Amino acid sequence: SANSRQPLSQYLASWLYARNVRERTRDGYRVIIDLHIVPHIGSVRLDRIRPQHVQQALGAAKSAWTRAKTYRLLRSALGDAARWRLIAENPTDLVPAPAVTSPPVVPIADEHFYALIDRIKTDRLEALWLLFLAIGPRRGEAIAISKSTDLRLDDGTVTFRRSLQRVGGRLQFV
Repeated sequence: SANSRQPLSQYLASWLYARNVRERTRDGYRVIIDLHIVPHIGSVRLDRIRPQHVQQALGAAKSAWTRAKTYRLLRSALGDAARWRLIAENPTDLVPAPAVTSPPVVPIADEHFYALIDRIKTDRLEALWLLFLAIGPRRGEAIAISKSTDLRLDDGTVTFRRSLQRVGGRLQFV
């Protein structure tokens, strides 16, 4: 079909808007597409994308994180193209997922933990720091806690219902 002969860049632009994702997620996808896929393989016709094209895009990535994000995005987008019968098969099926290694987590030493607890006792954000230390929420989740609906002091629970995020240059609750 004519849709399968379009350049990958054109397909990815339409695929991006067909996705039912939050605006911030879409913005992140757009960065990966614009910076890490289109400059390397964006001009290749969708029906001519092969595993070596995927490898080419991954090889151009400067970090393991970018390689992993690029791979996942291509895997999803080309998987949809295969499901929609625009291509016969997903070429990422023949490309191994890039390994992502994270540095080992080193817990804070007890003496440093207790020193930190002592240090924050006079801070106006003491409760927030204690929440971070006890539960480890994401920053946006912790900041978005509502005292009236999310904190239950009677049974000592906190519920994370939303997050404060920067979307399109503005802060908003999601």
